[in-house]
Amino acid sequence: MDRHQILQLMQVRDYPAVSILCPTHRTSPDNRRDPILLKALIREARNRLVAEFGKREAEPIIARVEALADEVDHTYNLDGLAIFVSRDVGELHRLSYTVDPRVVIDETFATRDLIYALNRSQRYRALLLDPSRTRLFEGSGSRIVEVEDDDLFPIEPDDQPTRSADAWWGINPDSVHDARRRRFAREVADALHQIHERDPLPIVLIGSDMWIPIFKSATRHRSAIIGTVSGQFPNISRSELAGKVGPIVAEWRAREREKLLADLDDAVSANRHASGVDQVWRQVQRGMGTALLVEEGYRQPARIQGEGLILEWAEDIEAPDVVDDIVDEIVEGVIERGGRVLFYPDGSLEEHQRIALITRHRGGEPPR
Repeated sequence: MDRHQILQLMQVRDYPAVSILCPTHRTSPDNRRDPILLKALIREARNRLVAEFGKREAEPIIARVEALADEVDHTYNLDGLAIFVSRDVGELHRLSYTVDPRVVIDETFATRDLIYALNRSQRYRALLLDPSRTRLFEGSGSRIVEVEDDDLFPIEPDDQPTRSADAWWGINPDSVHDARRRRFAREVADALHQIHERDPLPIVLIGSDMWIPIFKSATRHRSAIIGTVSGQFPNISRSELAGKVGPIVAEWRAREREKLLADLDDAVSANRHASGVDQVWRQVQRGMGTALLVEEGYRQPARIQGEGLILEWAEDIEAPDVVDDIVDEIVEGVIERGGRVLFYPDGSLEEHQRIALITRHRGGEPPR
C-alpha cells in the first residue's frame, strides 16, 4: 500500500468510517493465530456499530467488513492487514509493515498508523541501471521487491539493426553509441517519472560510473537522488541489493530528521511555529503548517468544539462525538495540504509537548 492509496483514503468523509488494523505473520506457525485476532477485531467493530446505530442500520457495513475478511488467505499474510469500510468504500490491503491491533470508527479512516509505518521504515526506490536490462526496486527497511510493470519496468533497449561497413562511412561510432545511451537514459527517466509523480520516494542509483551521470542528466527528479552505488550488478540478489542501499537510506533519513529539528529551532526564533496539540491543531485547520514533527507514540482522543478550532480532551474513545486520535487528524491535515511529516522517538520533543509545527508566517498567522 503506497502513499497515493493512503491519500485517496484520507479524502473519505463519511460516518461511520470503519478501520480495522490487524498485525499478521508471514510464516507458520505464527500465522495460525492471525485469523483468530482478525475475527476478534471484527467482533469488536460489530458490537460497537450495533450499539451506536442499531442492528438494521449497522448490518450493511458489517456485511461488507465480513465479506472482505472472507477473502483473506492467511497462508499468504505479510506483516499487517488493513480493512477500510464505509457506505461507499470497501478496501482490504496487505501491509509490508506491522501495525497495532486497532478498531476505529470515525468520520475518517485511521490512516495515521499507515503513514507512521511508511515514515518509520522509510520507503525508497533503487534504480539498477544496466545497458541490457534496467530494473527498479522498492524497499522498506531490509525488505526490497522488484517493480514489474509491463508498460514501464524492467526496461531493455530496442535491438539495433545490423549495419554494413559502408553504412558507417563518415560516422563516428562513439557519437552513435553516446546518442543511443542518452536516448535509453531518457526512456528510463520517463518511466521513472510516471511512478515518482504518483508516489515520490528517495532514489538510490546503482550502475557504472558511465551510466550514473548520463541518467542524472536525463531525469527531472535529480533532487530525489540521495545516493549512488558504483558498479555493475546484473545478477545481484534482492538481499544483496538491500544491503548496499540500506545504509545510504539510513544515513539520509538521519540527516533529514536532524535538519528538520534545526529548521524547527530557526522557526521558534522567528516565531513561525506552534507547540502542543492545541496550538498545532488550530494552525493546521487554518492551513498554516509546512512541516510537522511528532513523537511516535503520541495519541490523544478529543472532542472538537466551537467552530472546529477548540479541543476538549476525552477518555471514552467509543463515544460518538469523540475523535479516536486527534493527532491522526493533524497528521492527515498536514499531508493533505502538501506538508511534510516526520516521526521521532518518544521523549525527543518534550519541550514542545510531544508535537510541533513549522508554520508559513510569523506566529502562525498570515501577514497583514
